[in-house]
This record gives sequence, C-alpha cells and structure tokens, in this order.
Amino acid sequence: MPAKPSQSDVELEKFKIDAETKRQEYRHNVLKVMLGTMIVGVAAALFPFMQQLAESIFAERIETIKKDAAIATLREKNQLEKQMEEWRHQLALNQEQFSQRTSNRQYMESLATEARSERIGKRIIIAEFFSFLAEDNERRTQWAAFRDHLYKLQLKLNDERTTLLTTRNDPSATEADRESAQERLDQIERLENPDKDTAQRRTCNVQNEGVLRKATINDHRIREVTYCQGAKIRGDLSPEIILIHSSHSSQLSQSVNHYLSNSGYAVHIVIGRDGTAVQLARFDQWGSHAGTSKWKDRTGLSRYSVAIELVNWGKLGGTDKEPRAWTGAEVPSEEVFVASHKHSPNTKALWHAYTNEQIETLLVLIKAIADTYNISREDIVGHEDVSPGRKTDPGPAFPWSRIDKALEAQPASTE
Repeated sequence: MPAKPSQSDVELEKFKIDAETKRQEYRHNVLKVMLGTMIVGVAAALFPFMQQLAESIFAERIETIKKDAAIATLREKNQLEKQMEEWRHQLALNQEQFSQRTSNRQYMESLATEARSERIGKRIIIAEFFSFLAEDNERRTQWAAFRDHLYKLQLKLNDERTTLLTTRNDPSATEADRESAQERLDQIERLENPDKDTAQRRTCNVQNEGVLRKATINDHRIREVTYCQGAKIRGDLSPEIILIHSSHSSQLSQSVNHYLSNSGYAVHIVIGRDGTAVQLARFDQWGSHAGTSKWKDRTGLSRYSVAIELVNWGKLGGTDKEPRAWTGAEVPSEEVFVASHKHSPNTKALWHAYTNEQIETLLVLIKAIADTYNISREDIVGHEDVSPGRKTDPGPAFPWSRIDKALEAQPASTE
C-alpha cells in the first residue's frame, strides 16, 4: 500500500502546478505581443503596396470606362456614317441624276421640309449632309447656315432647359411662372423628340376635310368634324367663355398628337391651316389650357372656357427676308404679318398670318358654340387678354374685326 503523501509534498506539488500555469500565461502574453508587433510591421510594410495596387485598379477602371465610351462613340459615328451612306445611295443613284435633282428647287425644298420634321439632332446631320453634297453654291450656303442655326439653337435650348427646370421645381416661384416654365419645357420636348411616346399615344384618323360650312352641336359635340378624345380631360364644364389660342406649330397632326399624348394640357378644338377642324374634348368637359388667367370676376379660366386653337407659329424670328419660326423652320414671306402687339405697342415684330380657311371655319364654330351656350361677343377673347404679359396669342395677325362682323356685335372689352 503506497504511503500517504505528507502535507509538505502536497503543497510542493501545488506550487509546481501554479508555477507552470503562470509560466504558460507569461509565454502566451509574450507571443501575443510579438504577433501584434509583427502584424503592425507587416501592415506598415504592405500599406504603400496596397495603396499602389488600389490606385492601379482604379486607374484601370477609369481606362476601361474611357475605352467603353470611345467604343460607343465610334459605334454611333459608324452608324451615322452608315445612315449617311444609305441616304447617299437613296438620293444619288448616279451623279447625273443627283445633279438634276439638286438643281430642282422644288425637290430641295421638299427635302428641307422633311428635315425640319425630324428631331433637332437628326436635322443637324441632314443639314450637314446636304451642305456637303449640294452642287449649287447658293444651296450649299443655305444648308450650312441652317446647320449652324440648329447648332446654336441646340445650345440655347440646353441652357434654357436648365433655367426652366429650376423655375418649375422652385417652391417659391409663382404658379404662373411654374406653369409657364412647364409649357415651354413641353415645347422643347416636342422640338427635340417629336416621336417620343409614340407607342403610348392615342391615334386619330384626321381627314383633310377643309373649310367647315356647317356646325351642329349634339351632346356637346360638333357632328360635322372628326372627334378624338384627348388624354387630359379633367372635369365638368359649363361654358361661359370662348378662348382663342395659337398652337406655335405648323401642322394640324402635330397639335392633335400633342393633346392625344400625356402632355398635361387639353383644348376642345384645333383648326388646321386648310380649315380642317378636329374636336378633342366635349364642350361639357374641361382640361388645362389657360393657366393663370382672369376675365371679369373669373380666375383659372380653364374651368369656364371652350378652348379653340389655330395652327400658327405665332411670333416669328429671323429677318424680313428670311423669317423663321421658333424651331428654326423657314416661313414663306407671304405668310408673314408685320405689326406691334397691343402689349408692346412701340415694338414691331414678325407674326405668322392666319389663313382665310382657318378663319372661315372658326367663324362657323364660334357662331354654333356661342348660340348653344349663350356666350356673348364680349366673352370671346384671346389668351393674351386673360393672361396679359404672359401670353401673346392669338397675336396681332388675328382678324378680330371678322369676328365682330360675323356676330354683328361690338368688339370685346379687354379691361
């Protein structure tokens, strides 16, 4: 039987265990300090390398982005060159035929008209194309001038858009300023992207019916004209006023499509240059068209008025010899009316004249609407009358005297 350990032996063994435990703890702590020192040293040594590696990766990414952009630009350039080459084949099957065509004024003018119906970027390309190919020096100069005008217009529109967006989104701006900014933004959008949202746009089979000789109102609609429901009809209307607008465009279809899309605005009738009328809203419905406006004791006249819009460029730019619309499109001199606006009586300007066909159709419509809804001559006014200082349509080219004569009444008061 083994001898029982003495008290001193037990204490000695316990001392040894405690000593070994402390030695292990000390060794562990020393190792942690050494490892920490090594990590800090390695990190310090690797930091410049890691920084350089990160910068290298970032630089490579920048170069990749630049290369992608260059490839995209080259691809777009190649596409444009391909498009121009296709135009070359389409329009110049051989040099003799092309020479004959470019010498034909009517042919070149039809090409110019087609060019101006495209978005502004494509018009610049077309103008550049014809300024290069035209054999006639006069035509070449005209196309080059048109191209330069479009470049300037594009830069101007970019600057104007920035200002308009600031105004539209400024909560401290007046309602009139914000609405006016939005209207102009819509104009710029139509100029730069005339085919935008075509897939979402309602369609309207507009027939060139010409001058309207009779107007019968049944269930708040003119039975003798094409009816296409506009996209932005807002509520019920009890007509008290007939409000005349101009479209600031030259094509009936363009104006109609604008109101069939989600433009945010609506009129009741649009009248084309040939007298063709299209109804876009019933006369017991209203949509936004007057903006900030006042007539007599009424404000916000969209809710109280029938809106009739005539296709017309409105105020023109350019010179007496080369009048142009706000889009840069040329306007025939025989369609130009020189006069001062009643809001600026000391300043003469160029205005787009209304056609006799338009006015004849308008007179028929006004008589029918005024009789049906008991609207007096005094309440047949222009946008310029209800929003003075903000609007200038229908402008000095509009023949108010013919309205007076047709209705056998005195001119409307504009107070």
